[in-house]
Amino acid sequence: SHETFSALEKRFRKPALQWAFGVLAVWQLAEDAVQKAFLSAYQHLDQLRYPELFPVGSEADDESVEAAGGAFLV
Repeated sequence: SHETFSALEKRFRKPALQWAFGVLAVWQLAEDAVQKAFLSAYQHLDQLRYPELFPVGSEADDESVEAAGGAFLV
């Protein structure tokens, strides 16, 4: 659902921005890359390989953020 994806975006946005900035070294480029990545992820939700790696709410923790790498096939 849209609400669930919104919660996931809120949970993963900061680590995604930190990673993207580390790679790109330009804040605006990092923001653009993360925005495009989330848009692509939303458009391809039906291709999510491991939904259990994306807990929402109280189930979410830092380990799930790290484990989520590569869970989208986009």
